[in-house]
Amino acid sequence: MIIIDVFYIMELLIPPLFRGDNFIQYMRAPFRVLNQTRQAFYTFFDNVEYELIFDGQVIYLEHLLNDQFDGTLGRIYIGDADQIPPIYFFNAEEGDEPTYLFNNSESAPPVYLFNANSTSDYDFIVYVPVGFVYDANLMKYYINKYRCAGKRFKIQEI
Repeated sequence: MIIIDVFYIMELLIPPLFRGDNFIQYMRAPFRVLNQTRQAFYTFFDNVEYELIFDGQVIYLEHLLNDQFDGTLGRIYIGDADQIPPIYFFNAEEGDEPTYLFNNSESAPPVYLFNANSTSDYDFIVYVPVGFVYDANLMKYYINKYRCAGKRFKIQEI
């Protein structure tokens, strides 16, 4: 990033004859607003540059959550949710062994293709220590901002 010192450039443009303290202070007055705007822009630039480091990868998301909420201890981590494997059906032409859901003698309940219990409700879980004080809405905001689209999560205290 290019750093521009407005006061230095202004002093270079003043002829040596007029470079007295009073005149320089008089000329600096209108440039103070410009300098404050430049400082605000640099602060904004640093914040945006920090945010661009993070993406949907687990290690970066953990790093962000620990930076924002846990400081140096790093007790927040992300784990995979338990995934229930789907039941695959096949055609007879494929030559695979048939999938038996249950025998009639076992009297098991029938399994339907789109059963609500066939998949997990979450794709990943954010583990937070018990008794840890944090703003849940702010944590959800950061997770929603940086997670991959379509991924579901929950925050669980351990």
